[in-house]
Amino acid sequence: MGTQTGNNHGSEINLTGLLTISEAAAYLNIKISRLRMAIFRKEIDYIKLGWLIRFRRNHLEEWINKRTCTTSRGVLC
Repeated sequence: MGTQTGNNHGSEINLTGLLTISEAAAYLNIKISRLRMAIFRKEIDYIKLGWLIRFRRNHLEEWINKRTCTTSRGVLC
């Protein structure tokens, strides 16, 4: 995969570095079924290329950050 132009009026889309569902699940250290559920519930950003679903690492990291709990004075969130 590389850079692709299509129906986006000459602007380029960078397709390098996109992860498959299995790669994204491994990166997040979760089951594929959990990632599919996040997709179904629209909890995570993804790219749809026809029937294919791909992820950018920065979107996965944003998803993790949204779910990161911080503690104060030993109290869990």
